[in-house]
Amino acid sequence: MTSTSIRSRANSGDSAPTPADEALLAAARSRARTRLSGRERWTSLGFGGGFLVAATSMAAFVRWESPFPPATAALLVLMLALASRIEFEVGTGSAVPTQVVLVPMLLLLPAPVVPLCVAAGYGLGGIVDSVKGRRHPQRLAVLLGSCWHAIGPALVLALFADPGIRWSQWPVYVVALGAQFAFDVASSAGREWLAFGLSPRRLLPFFGWVYSVDLLLAPVGFLAALESRTMQYAFLLTLAPVCLLALLAHERRGRIQRAQAFQDAYDGAHVEARLDALTGLANRLAWQEATARAEAAGAVDGKPVSVILLDVDCLKLANDTRGHAFGDEVLRRVAAVVRGSVREQDLVARVGGDEIAVLLVNADQEQCVEAVTRLRDAFAVSAPLDGFPLSVALGSATADGMTLTGAERLADSRLYAEKSASKGRSDMARRAQLPSAAAAAVRSA
Repeated sequence: MTSTSIRSRANSGDSAPTPADEALLAAARSRARTRLSGRERWTSLGFGGGFLVAATSMAAFVRWESPFPPATAALLVLMLALASRIEFEVGTGSAVPTQVVLVPMLLLLPAPVVPLCVAAGYGLGGIVDSVKGRRHPQRLAVLLGSCWHAIGPALVLALFADPGIRWSQWPVYVVALGAQFAFDVASSAGREWLAFGLSPRRLLPFFGWVYSVDLLLAPVGFLAALESRTMQYAFLLTLAPVCLLALLAHERRGRIQRAQAFQDAYDGAHVEARLDALTGLANRLAWQEATARAEAAGAVDGKPVSVILLDVDCLKLANDTRGHAFGDEVLRRVAAVVRGSVREQDLVARVGGDEIAVLLVNADQEQCVEAVTRLRDAFAVSAPLDGFPLSVALGSATADGMTLTGAERLADSRLYAEKSASKGRSDMARRAQLPSAAAAAVRSA
C-alpha cells in the first residue's frame, strides 16, 4: 500500500507547505534522526511488537494454499525496500508508493507469509536510511508498526480467496483492499493519538489523498501479478513506475526544502523586526499588533484584558551619573525583573526609551492587581546594580466596560500620576533637609 506513515508532516498537493505545516515537517524530519522517548517509545514498541506477534502467528497457524517461491519473494522484498524509501510528503504524513509492490506480493506469495515479507522490506529500507543518517536505528520499531496494513488483506485472501489469480475473485480483492485501509487507519491514527495526542478526526482528511494513490496503483500491481502467470518475473516491470516516482519524490522534496528555507528566512526577519535589540523584549510594533489582536478578540469573546505600564524612573539618573552603557544595563535588568514576574503567556514589550508595557490576556481586574503587586514586590527585593537601586513607576487598567485603547490611556494617566506624586515627595524631602543643612553650614562657619 501507499503507507500513510503519519508523522506530523507537511501540506498536501503540489504547492509548497504552509508556514505552520513547514514547522511540523521540520520537526518530523528532525525527530526521525532521534531516538525514541517517552510515550512515543512505548507506543511504537507496542505497535511494532504487536505486529510481529500477529504476523508470526499468521505464518505459523494459518494454512498456506500455495507453495512459497524463494526467488520471487526475495525480489519482491527488495522492490518493497526500494519503494518504501520513496516518500511523498502529504498532509500530516508521507505517501509511500508501496502498493504497486504489495499487490503482487499478496497474489504471488502465500498470503499468511506476506506480512513478514512486508516487514522484511520495510526493515531493509529502514536500515539503508539508518546507514545514511536519515533515520535513527530505534525508529525501525516505527516502521514495524506501520506494517499493520498488510495484516488485513493477507487475512482476507488467506481465508476467502482460492489459489491463483482470477478475475472472478474481484469481490474478495475489493474486500482485501478495504481491510488494508481499515487496518492502516486504525494503526496509524491510533499511534498518533497515543504517542502525540493528535486527534484521529484531524488526520482523516489526509487519508483520503493517500488512499487515492493506493487505488490508482493497485490495478498496476494487479496486472503485473496477472501477467506473471505466463511470464514468471513480469512483476519486475513495476520497477519502471517505482523509479519514476522516486525521481518525482526527490524533486518534490527539493522544492519543499527550498520553500522551507525561504520561509525560515522570512520567519527570522519577522521575529527580529518585532524584538527590542537591547532588552530582548517585544518592541513597539509587536505591542501594537498584539493589542490590536487582543482588542479584536475581546470584542468577539468578551474575555477581559488588562494593561500594565512601567516607567523606569531611575534611567535618567543612571545615564547622567554612570553613563549610557550603565543605563543600558539598568534597562536590561529591569526588563528581566518584569519578565520574571508575569505569566509566560503575558506579552512584555519595550514601547519607549524608558517605558515597558505588559499585556495581560484573559486577566480581569483582580488578576491585574495581583500582577501589579508581584511587580512591586519583585522590585522591592531586587538587588541594586553596582549599588544603584532599581525603581519604576507603574500604572494599570483593565478593559472592563471600555476598549483596550481606553484602558491603555487610563493606565498611562495613572502611571504619570504616580510619577508626579513620587517626584513631589522627593522635592518635599529635599526642602525638609535644607534648614538643617543651612544650620550645619552656620555652625561650621
